[in-house]
Amino acid sequence: MDKYTVVQEIGKGSYGAVYKLTRNSDQKPFCWKEINYGHLSEKERAQIVSEINCLSKLNHNNIVKYVEEIVLRDQKKIYIVMEFCENGDMA
Repeated sequence: MDKYTVVQEIGKGSYGAVYKLTRNSDQKPFCWKEINYGHLSEKERAQIVSEINCLSKLNHNNIVKYVEEIVLRDQKKIYIVMEFCENGDMA
């Protein structure tokens, strides 16, 4: 968590929010999806694990690149760090 500084919220969904970040070491932009998993069912938690596993294995120019995940078990939160796409999303 100390590696990044949150710049702004850029989106919100049913599982959490997405924030733009900068990496403190070089000011490179990233984003993370913040997921509060405390209230989720076992099936929903398994879907999150599946998403992380899938993202971590993908490497294609048209797919947002996975960087790392940060798990805060005491807060029941997962942060999925990904590359930041300057031009927005498909919507």
